[in-house]
Amino acid sequence: MGILIQGKSVSKKVNNNCILDHIDFTFWQGEAVAIVGTNGSGKSTLLRLLTGISEPSSGTIQRGNCRIGYVPEQFSVNISFTGFDYLYHLGRIEGLSRETSKKRTHQLLEQFGLQATSKAMKLYSKGMRQKINIMQALLHSPSLLILDEPLSGLDNTAQLEVESILHELKEKGLTIIFTCHDHLLLKQLADRTLQLRNGKFTEVTETILATKENTVTIETTLPADCLVLKQFDNNPKINAMQILANKVIFKVHPLKSDEMILQLIQAGVSIISVTQIRQIDVFNNERG
Repeated sequence: MGILIQGKSVSKKVNNNCILDHIDFTFWQGEAVAIVGTNGSGKSTLLRLLTGISEPSSGTIQRGNCRIGYVPEQFSVNISFTGFDYLYHLGRIEGLSRETSKKRTHQLLEQFGLQATSKAMKLYSKGMRQKINIMQALLHSPSLLILDEPLSGLDNTAQLEVESILHELKEKGLTIIFTCHDHLLLKQLADRTLQLRNGKFTEVTETILATKENTVTIETTLPADCLVLKQFDNNPKINAMQILANKVIFKVHPLKSDEMILQLIQAGVSIISVTQIRQIDVFNNERG
């Protein structure tokens, strides 16, 4: 596993304000790293340094032989192109041939579950625009994907879709560096988490990240034969199971909830309700 990006004594000043103060960092091939911190802590600044959009005031950043895809937090809402045309023309600007750009755009639309449409992107939902935002970063098949708040402003359904896409990309070996406040994404995607505070890095432990939970709660009827529930003991999809007088409550990972519901129905129980609880205010809802 090789080093993709390494920084030594990196500082960044903006209007004589020190945002990053002589930090060292190493990002390895194949890992997913989350960066968290308070408003103004320099998370977005750091991402721009990693991509090369901005240069450090002092220190050095060495990049290995890697192609970088960047997903900014702010994405224009007034684009009159269709999603297909937008991605196709970006591919051409990035040097892809007409045929390659067309093929790659079709592949990404299919991968992200979007259909080619004549509707302008300014009419898309926030979730659809964010998918396009991620797709534009993947056009040239990068080895490193950098995302600034990829779940910002999305509803629960769109967040889960984006989370699933990022999990799939990680499984394919893509290195991912991202800023985020959603605990589920931090816990399930990040191999390690770094916190920026007062211009410095600190490693965030799992005990800190585990203070808040994101689960889907599934309530079912009590089966006629309670031995049926034995098959769910030690099931990795289940975070907790509680048997009450007239019902059973399961708490499961959101990305596993559909599969779990199917298993419950096949086991002969009826679903009473499904509720998702999302804790997105990680680190005091800090942004920056």
